[in-house]
Amino acid sequence: MLSADLNLSEGDDHMPVDETETLYDIDAGDFNDVAACAEYVNPVYDYLAQRELALRPSRTYMEHVQPDITAHMRSVLVDWLVEVQEEFRLVSETLFLAV
Repeated sequence: MLSADLNLSEGDDHMPVDETETLYDIDAGDFNDVAACAEYVNPVYDYLAQRELALRPSRTYMEHVQPDITAHMRSVLVDWLVEVQEEFRLVSETLFLAV
């Protein structure tokens, strides 16, 4: 099992995160396989977790950057994006990236 400590500094206005998240190590069986590069898995995931915390948008982003757009307007837009995704049978990840 891998364990990732995800803590935010005091006074940070980002979304709260679980202090410890336990992850299943899917590469444990491939550690001796040279082609799998399993020795790089933990450092890569540690780096990605750090970047995710550092680049997480602020909770007050919309209020400061686009104060003229209301929550209702955003909900209408997201509903429309979901309809477009269903209508054109787009990959779910396309919708997730858009929202």
